[in-house]
Amino acid sequence: MLIHELHLHKSELGNPYKKGIVIGFSFLVGSLVPLLPYFLLTLKDYPILASLGTSLTFLFVVGAWKGRIVGKSVWRSGIEMLSIGLPHSLRFGFCVTRSLELEKTIQLSTLNAFWIHKEKAS
Repeated sequence: MLIHELHLHKSELGNPYKKGIVIGFSFLVGSLVPLLPYFLLTLKDYPILASLGTSLTFLFVVGAWKGRIVGKSVWRSGIEMLSIGLPHSLRFGFCVTRSLELEKTIQLSTLNAFWIHKEKAS
């Protein structure tokens, strides 16, 4: 990406270990953004909406920042990042919710089977 999108020559890239640390730290900061409302807000429903708003705002800001660095339209790049990130976040949230519901169903059916077996043994 650095060579093709930013048109950098390989000699301008610098130390790969330093770049790796910077990229890893960036991913860490980016992954903490949706969690911040849960640390800051105590009410039950508001952190979810605040997390969604914070995440969408962060996606747009990062896209706009990327557009500024690359020399493209800030608005277009921000909307592009938002349009790529939003469907993936919704799909991930849907999958996590479904897996938690499935896990709960499996636990309940296992518990019911245990009680039925215990009643028959009595």
